[in-house]
Amino acid sequence: MSASGSPARRSELQPVAVVPILLAAAAAVVVLMIFAGRYGYHRDELYFLVAARRLAWGYVDQPPFTPLIARLSEVLAGGSLLALRTFPALFTAATVVLTALCAREMGAGRLGQSASAVAIAASPGALGAGHLLSTTTPDLTLWIAITLVTLRILRTQNVRLWVVVGTLVGIGSLNKWTIGFLVIGLLAGVLAGPERRLLATPWFLAGVALAVALWAPDLVWQAGHGWPQLEMMFSIQQQSADLGASIAWVPLQFAITGPIATPLWIAGLLRVFRKEEGHPFRPLGIAYLALAVPLAIVAGDKPYYVAAMYMPLAGAGAVPFERWWAQNRGRAKRVAVPLALGMLTLASLPIVLPVLPARTLADVPLQEVNYDLGEQIGWPTFVAQVGRAWRAIPVEERSRAIILASNYGEAGAIERYGKDLPRPYSGHNTYWWWRTPPRDTAVILVVGLFDEGYLGRFFEDVKRIGRIDNGLGVQNEEQGAGIWVCRKPREPLPQMWPELRHYD
Repeated sequence: MSASGSPARRSELQPVAVVPILLAAAAAVVVLMIFAGRYGYHRDELYFLVAARRLAWGYVDQPPFTPLIARLSEVLAGGSLLALRTFPALFTAATVVLTALCAREMGAGRLGQSASAVAIAASPGALGAGHLLSTTTPDLTLWIAITLVTLRILRTQNVRLWVVVGTLVGIGSLNKWTIGFLVIGLLAGVLAGPERRLLATPWFLAGVALAVALWAPDLVWQAGHGWPQLEMMFSIQQQSADLGASIAWVPLQFAITGPIATPLWIAGLLRVFRKEEGHPFRPLGIAYLALAVPLAIVAGDKPYYVAAMYMPLAGAGAVPFERWWAQNRGRAKRVAVPLALGMLTLASLPIVLPVLPARTLADVPLQEVNYDLGEQIGWPTFVAQVGRAWRAIPVEERSRAIILASNYGEAGAIERYGKDLPRPYSGHNTYWWWRTPPRDTAVILVVGLFDEGYLGRFFEDVKRIGRIDNGLGVQNEEQGAGIWVCRKPREPLPQMWPELRHYD
């Protein structure tokens, strides 16, 4: 066989189910856009919009790719909520299409391709990621794209495609460093079998070089700032290693994939390990196990870290699904099973998307299951309360006063909605690097998740003047947080600024 793969191997692929795949992708976009403006910005989106106005090659908590998307939404539509969320919806559509192409790459016909597209379009993980702009959104798409090209290399032996893989890995590294998990998993899978010979080529080295070259600007930024992202990652990992979280990790995987995709990816995982047919794609199953087991142990509270692996596995399960469909020709199972799974999917939508009115979350606390629901509620009200507290500070003191927010969501909300308020300061993540308070600061309006004992370390006069209330009774991170006026700094703020820094 030639290095580029023989025509015979290429001809084994079934025709692309263009119309069903595009309909599934379009349906996902329509559903996402219907609910895109239901609540409001998520705290992370507010942060990305601020980062978009301070574009750099790196940040404490992510590389520049996602802030660049936020910047594009600002340029095109002033960062409106619907414009911002159009991008994650489109990434989700791409993920649906790529999943179906993975199914085709592993032998599925039109029926299997269509089934895998529908399964991912309806999966809670894909819909949740497609609702919000976050680093996870393009990360899912890039993981599945890299996996698709790797599957093509395994099938055709076309080693020139390592350059494409390297390009995608480099772009992924500019979005989220966890793309490295996928690289490690796929390498483990390829090295575990005879496919390892596909790595012994200059094309693989060229792909590695290209990935590093694309990633380099972010690495230079991190090195120049003392590697803060590594510091933050170590901090998060220490909080993530918990036995209870590791135990909960397993059932949460089924919640991420949902009732339709779960049978497909389980069938796909079993298929790639079957001797008679799974050999060419066994590295996919090895990659999943190589990632899932250690991540469940060391990062149990981050169950979504391997979410993108279920998409190609669902593609692998498309062929077993086609067999099941053929074996049940004319039987009620063909109707009953898809109908039941579809009804379960519809029932789960309020957990994933803002289907219910925001006020309902006070009585039906779905945000305890899906944290992100609550973090889209109450930001304009929060800023209005901060504004009233700021205007209560005597006019003659405001020239030497600042607003200090406990986290980037609060600071981002003030920048977004507080048109008559000064730009806030925060010690949280990259906000700490952006601005240092003036030396002559005498009055500090402090908002957010602080307590009197902590603030007393920095200021002699600490007075709480209120608490945040979103007016809906919805519990989220800011609900009940304090509003403080602090005076008499124990030292000039620039000297205390390093102690106010926190990464998480």
